[in-house]
Amino acid sequence: MKSNEVQSPRKVMGKTLRDHIGGRWAVSILFYVINFPINMVTLGSNIPESDSGNLTAWLAIGLVGYACFGLVLAAANFTILRNRRVRAVPIYWVVAVGILAGGIRGVLVGTLAETWQVSGGGSELIVVRGLTGAVIGAIFLPLGAFILSVIATYLHTRSQLVAKFTDLQIARVRADQETQVLRETLISEAVTELSRGSSLRSVSHRVWPDETAPPERIPWFSVMRTAVLRSPYPGAIVAFLWSLSALGSLIPAVGFTRGVVQVVLSALTIWGIYTLAARATFTSELASLLWFIAVMILTIVLTGPVASIIFDDRSIQAASSLIIANSIWLPVLTILVSIFRGALISAEAIMQDLQSGIRSEEISTLASERVRIETQREVSEAIHGLASRVHTSQAIAGAEIGLSFDNFLTPATEIRSPAEIIDSALNPWSSIVTINLTKSLTYCNTDSAVAAKRIIHEGIAN
Repeated sequence: MKSNEVQSPRKVMGKTLRDHIGGRWAVSILFYVINFPINMVTLGSNIPESDSGNLTAWLAIGLVGYACFGLVLAAANFTILRNRRVRAVPIYWVVAVGILAGGIRGVLVGTLAETWQVSGGGSELIVVRGLTGAVIGAIFLPLGAFILSVIATYLHTRSQLVAKFTDLQIARVRADQETQVLRETLISEAVTELSRGSSLRSVSHRVWPDETAPPERIPWFSVMRTAVLRSPYPGAIVAFLWSLSALGSLIPAVGFTRGVVQVVLSALTIWGIYTLAARATFTSELASLLWFIAVMILTIVLTGPVASIIFDDRSIQAASSLIIANSIWLPVLTILVSIFRGALISAEAIMQDLQSGIRSEEISTLASERVRIETQREVSEAIHGLASRVHTSQAIAGAEIGLSFDNFLTPATEIRSPAEIIDSALNPWSSIVTINLTKSLTYCNTDSAVAAKRIIHEGIAN
């Protein structure tokens, strides 16, 4: 008997793969900017030795090719991907854009190199550049979108958790009457200043809080740290993706046969080293990080300088671009794939690390700061309203009234309904002026009522 239940799509940090890849980050300026230096370095790595002196022409070709890549992404942003922020597009759309952008860039680079006579190889090399560009675009555009989306989701989720924990801490502070103590202290200081001849308005301005809050310290690297330390050696995947990108660089530089042989042996080297490295386990994060760095160095040396000495018959100056590109690209690729793989298999662990990473000291500091700002604002508004009340009374009755903050402050220990909170904005003025207020509280909560009270206070005072 077949089940009628439809299996829900796999989710990573609360979002499906389609939401991550086909959503906001399917095309982004951030991805384009991050990819630029890597793209230019890898372009320099496939310059044949005979053409290595014409660096200006290659730089121009690289800039034109990458600009074309950006134009394709921009066109997709305003056409088939324009509504992705509202509804995520299918993943194959993003893959198709990557194929188109990478392929056009590869063909353009090959054509310009042939037209400007800075590279040989003819149409065969143009086809190779186009195919490798298309494959790389098909893989790394959705991969980059996924990585950026996971990190953005992490930061957003963390901000939500911080706000939630801070609200809970503020509720505890109010329950312990710490807010009332701060309020009484501010009022006592204000009364002392008034007794020394200070004006109500100057005291109100002095009490008003400085709301320049320190920037929130967000450990954005926590996703990377968690993913890398939990699954840092996806050897088969990295070897496969590295091979695809390396073919487009090695074949133009060292020839078809040498390039293919070097790629195959280097890919096997990557897979072998990562497979052995994954067997080591460490209880310390520092030891895991040092081991990861050591593995990267060994892999880079074997697939870079050593491989160039064996397979690359060019001079060391001509081969240096390839070695530099590999030294940058291999660790970056490993980290990107580790984040992707780690997010898929360790999403729950990432969220646990996220929550445990929000320290109680951070929440206490944020809660105390918010309580201070809210209390100072309330007392300052009360003094400002009292000043306006005094001036109004003098204008109407010609006599000054007694100073009292009672009717302007909402007691922290009392839980009031929205109607009572809004009515309390009118009470201090009832003996001076007549105010008619029509209110509908159908969708009003306590926070909205407090905001409305402040608006009413300020309106009447002005």
